[in-house]
Amino acid sequence: HEGSVPLEQLVEHCPFLEELDIEGWDCTKSKHGNCGGQDLVPVSRFKHLRVLTLSYLAGVRHGKFLELIGKNCQLLRQLRLHYVGEYAHITYLASLLVTLRNLDRLIDLRIGHKALDLDSQNFWTAIQEIKSLQRLCLLTYESGKINANMVVRSLLQLPNLHVIHIHSMTFNKIVLNKAITRAFITKRDSSNCSLLEIVVDEANQNSYLKEAAHTETTVGKVTSQLCHKYSLCVMSSYIAKPKPRGLYVSA
Repeated sequence: HEGSVPLEQLVEHCPFLEELDIEGWDCTKSKHGNCGGQDLVPVSRFKHLRVLTLSYLAGVRHGKFLELIGKNCQLLRQLRLHYVGEYAHITYLASLLVTLRNLDRLIDLRIGHKALDLDSQNFWTAIQEIKSLQRLCLLTYESGKINANMVVRSLLQLPNLHVIHIHSMTFNKIVLNKAITRAFITKRDSSNCSLLEIVVDEANQNSYLKEAAHTETTVGKVTSQLCHKYSLCVMSSYIAKPKPRGLYVSA
C-alpha cells in the first residue's frame, strides 16, 4: 500500500523476521507495474521465516517467488495461501508444487482458491511428500468429483497428520469424508488417532452456516465433523486467519 515499507527495506532492517503476513496488496500498482509476483521475491530472503501468510494478492501471475521461498526459507513451519493470483485461475500451480516438495519442515498448510483442483494427481503427490505435515486445510469452489482413493492414499503417507479440512463444492463430500475416516481408523495405529480431526464440508459459507447445527459423530477414536461451526480454520472463507483458542477437538 502507499506509504508502506518496501519488502527490500524490511529484509534489510529485519533479517531475522520469523512471521510475515501480506494481505490485500495489489502489486499491479507496484513499481514493476503488472509484477506477476516479482515484488514478492524479497520474501525468500527471510532465512528465519517460520510463518508466512499471503492473502488476496490479485496481481500474482507466476510462482517464481514461491520456488525461491521453498529453496531459501527452510525453517518455514506454516504456509497459508488464500486467493493469491487471478480469481478464476491458478497460473502458478506448477511452481507451488515445486515449493511444497522443498518445505520439509512444514507442519501447517492452508490453501484457499476458487480454482484449486483437488482432483489433481500432481497436487496430491506433492502433498504426500511433506512428511512433517500435521495440519492440512484446503478450500475450493471447483465442482465435480474428487477421487477419494487418490486423496486417501496421499493422506496416509503423512504420519504426523492430525487435522484434515477439505471445504469444497465437490459432489461426493460425504463419500470422501467416510473414505478418509475409515482409512485412518483401519490403517493408523490407534494411539495416533486420538486427536485426529476430519472435516469435509461445503465451501459455500451460507450453506456452511445453515448446516453448522448438524450433529458430529465419533467413530472409534476419530472425531468426524461434517459441519462444525468452530472449525480450526475459523469458517471456510477465512482460511488465512489463525485458529481460535480453546477449540481443540478430541475423541
